[in-house]
Amino acid sequence: MSRTVRRGCSSRPLPTSLSRGRPSSMQVQGQGRSRVFGLCIPRNNYVCHSAGQNVTTLIPWAPLPPFNSRSGLIFGVSIVAGFAVSRLLAEPLWTYAAGVNPAAFAMSDQQKFEAVEEIHAEELRLQMEATVGQAPPLSDAGVLEHLRAEAKRIQGEYKAYNRAALTNLVSDSVTGSLIFAALLQNNSQRTILFRTIGRILSGLSDTAKAFLIILVTDTLLGYHSEEGWTAAAQLFTQHYGFHPSEDSIQIFVSIVPVCLDSYFKYWIFVGLNKQDPAAAVTLRNMDRH
Repeated sequence: MSRTVRRGCSSRPLPTSLSRGRPSSMQVQGQGRSRVFGLCIPRNNYVCHSAGQNVTTLIPWAPLPPFNSRSGLIFGVSIVAGFAVSRLLAEPLWTYAAGVNPAAFAMSDQQKFEAVEEIHAEELRLQMEATVGQAPPLSDAGVLEHLRAEAKRIQGEYKAYNRAALTNLVSDSVTGSLIFAALLQNNSQRTILFRTIGRILSGLSDTAKAFLIILVTDTLLGYHSEEGWTAAAQLFTQHYGFHPSEDSIQIFVSIVPVCLDSYFKYWIFVGLNKQDPAAAVTLRNMDRH
């Protein structure tokens, strides 16, 4: 909330270090108000800021709380806890389950199809090497024995992959849950974290802000973003051992980027024009070229 008054104090722009609530050693107390570098700072927590030729706007003086290491500690402890749970609790449990049930972490149907393709490719490789004389010809029993050993190797790799994917799911779930719970319960640390991010972004120039917005939007929503979204969805699902169909990925790619594009346009039109009009003007000028 700001107030507008007739010019009763200096209309010079307030330095950045002062507008962010950092008191200066050059602050001198006056009659009913203090002055910082010749600028009027009333005692009722309002800062003078020029709003026109004859009008000065009083902006609330709201010092930001200092950043401390607890915000970083939240992320560090959560990551370490997720790693410890996955290695000290989950891994021994998976080992016990594999010893009790040999069918644990069994291959899925899609993995079986992929394994059949790999075995068939190995069979063709043997035939090719025998045909060109790079390897001695094998009998049918020898080829079958070799393919059986290859199939066991592939099966072991897929079971290890399924086990690692389940471990990743446990580790990331614990880490994400701890971070969410810590930020949800600790309001002060959440405020400090968000305000620190706001300080970093507000410290950029208007050109840098516009460039950052264009970089993010073009990366996520550009003409080439469909391939990127498809690859990201496949990497994300494979990281946790899921194998969605191509139709599911296509539906995801066709909906999520469109929603993000609409949100970005709405935020630029409503939010950015109010929060930083100069950056919005710079963004429009850069988009024209």
